[in-house]
Amino acid sequence: DFAAAQRPSAVARVKIEKVSETPAGNQRSAFTIEHASISAEIDLIQSELVFGKVIRDLDLARLWSERSGTATPLTAAETSARLRHEVELIPVEGKGLLDIRVTSDLPEEAARTANAVADTYRDCRNEQREKQKQALVSTVTSVEERWTSLGRQIIETREKIEQLRLQHPALE
Repeated sequence: DFAAAQRPSAVARVKIEKVSETPAGNQRSAFTIEHASISAEIDLIQSELVFGKVIRDLDLARLWSERSGTATPLTAAETSARLRHEVELIPVEGKGLLDIRVTSDLPEEAARTANAVADTYRDCRNEQREKQKQALVSTVTSVEERWTSLGRQIIETREKIEQLRLQHPALE
């Protein structure tokens, strides 16, 4: 649509987090892995976690309703659909980056929205990374505790065996 192409836009760029590492011996190509990672990150950005938070933080339902002259705010579904229409997520090939291009009738709104999507995505990823880190620390702590417990059991068992040897020399 030519009219849409003439609307002001703003771009924010984010680094894409890899979804998962490829196991050794896996024959999947780097392209397939990159495509899967990009697709997963686009899904995350368009999810309630990111878009939903941006909609709430920027109060887009009310803002867009007022601008269109509607007395009631847009529904969550209407607001989300409009945001999906105004946000274009463009992978920067081979760079692990994603451009977030937002079009709006107001350049300031386009910039504010692009930055909000980028910031919210970054915060979401940081929060997920922190949760993974906490889960890993918890797992390591649990393994260390089990290791220590098993070490004590081994020592106790050796001591019992030694006591039995002393009590029953004929068993040697």
